[in-house]
Amino acid sequence: MGRVREIHRRRGGRREIELDGGERLCWPAPVVSEVDVESGEEVSISKLKQRLQQAAANIFPAKAREYLAQYEQTSHRFREHFERKGYPTQLINSLIPTLREEGYLDDERCARAHVERRLRNKPRGRRKIIAELCEKGVDRELARSVVEAQVDAETERRLARRYCEDNKGLSKRKLAGRLQTRGFPPHLIRELLNEYSGDDGNKI
Repeated sequence: MGRVREIHRRRGGRREIELDGGERLCWPAPVVSEVDVESGEEVSISKLKQRLQQAAANIFPAKAREYLAQYEQTSHRFREHFERKGYPTQLINSLIPTLREEGYLDDERCARAHVERRLRNKPRGRRKIIAELCEKGVDRELARSVVEAQVDAETERRLARRYCEDNKGLSKRKLAGRLQTRGFPPHLIRELLNEYSGDDGNKI
């Protein structure tokens, strides 16, 4: 047996149950609320842990589906989100295959949507878009496949040209740096700079 000394609020919507002896149990707020434990209460620590685990298993599937119905996420970002909330990684991982089967999680769909956003706004080169997808947790081979299918060389050239048109007030040096940072290839940057009219007086 043990006693609950205090229940602390933590970032990310978590609650930390502090027990006599210094042990601390950190779980999502809805889980702690479900087990209905209070400060000063005498508890069986082993049974409390079991109740927390069971409550999380009961609550998590609905929370996961509700979240994914609102936000398109990769499996990696989905996992990160709920780990920050305090749900056990093992519980999260156990639900991911089901969520994929149900269509709630689809890394390829998420990757295509990201590429489409890049085609509309904030132009990036293929190399940069692949890197962004990898940062979101998309497998590199999948990221490369999706980008190559949606952004051919001509499309990449059009995106780079659009960025140049939107930034005509920049010097060639600054423009070259920005194009490089945005993942456009060196040969394309050289080609466009030869046409670009910057503040150093060169004409298209």
